[in-house]
Amino acid sequence: MKAFITGITGQDGSYLCELLLANGYEVHGLVRSPERAAAGHLRPLLQDPSIHNRRLFLHPGAIEDEPALGDLIARVAPEELYHFAGVSISRTHMQELAPLTEANGMIVTRLLDRLRRLPRPPRFVLASSSEVFGRPAECPQTEATPLAPVTPYGVGKGLAQLAVNCARATFGLPAASAILYNHESPRRGSGFVTTKIAEGAAAIKLGRARKLTLGNLRAERDWGWAPDYVEGMWRLARQGCGQDVILATGKLHTVEDFVRTAFAAVALDWRDHVETDPALVPGQEPARCCGNPARARTVLGWEAVVSFEELVRRLVEAALQRAQGR
Repeated sequence: MKAFITGITGQDGSYLCELLLANGYEVHGLVRSPERAAAGHLRPLLQDPSIHNRRLFLHPGAIEDEPALGDLIARVAPEELYHFAGVSISRTHMQELAPLTEANGMIVTRLLDRLRRLPRPPRFVLASSSEVFGRPAECPQTEATPLAPVTPYGVGKGLAQLAVNCARATFGLPAASAILYNHESPRRGSGFVTTKIAEGAAAIKLGRARKLTLGNLRAERDWGWAPDYVEGMWRLARQGCGQDVILATGKLHTVEDFVRTAFAAVALDWRDHVETDPALVPGQEPARCCGNPARARTVLGWEAVVSFEELVRRLVEAALQRAQGR
């Protein structure tokens, strides 16, 4: 089997790369900078001569260069294509509607238009997001919950998901969206609150900081372990991409739950070290984002394995190791 991954150097892309290689795939990935890729999450794989340029191939390019990307995919001729590339959600991007809609939405529509013209289109899996539901009236959400995004990031992902639905229904393209709820790992970027909490708890434990400042501690999220979710996307591709599927734990936890568990992992009472700042609370915070994973269990035989408590412990442990240079 041969797979192509956009965004292969990110959290999800790198975990998927490892999973596919472990299952005998030949993996191709699009990278903006081979030099940066060599220093990132893929470094161990690229340093292995039995894998690099034998079963793992990185291609320099830009997701925005649709003609070149289309030609590359046609040459590689993968059976599966996973689309992770785009702009991740962060506070700095919350107000940038046009760039996020272009990066996370329009690029996908053009890519799908190119794929449907191939003699043998690959099975396509889009990494969508719970942000497409915005502030849903129902909890938990299902695949039938209306798309009603309230952030620029959600608008871009919603457009991409609608394009996948159109390509599947109108052109018969084997395409599906994995609607991903929050999923974490030590490879998560520094702009995410989970990373901030884990690194804050580690720094305070090591005596390198005294306080951690956060926004809304009552905000609720459905948090899972990233490698679990990557396996779900792989199962979705192998299943044949006949429908969109929510990947979630189905359990809500507050930011305060996360903080309490993180500080307990380093034997500290979070109330002695955490303060809040209203300025850090987003203007349009999605409410009660909890996904119903019933379809994933039924169709894919998938469910989240790593518990919330174990997830937080792993993040704090990894933060401690990074802080100590290990």
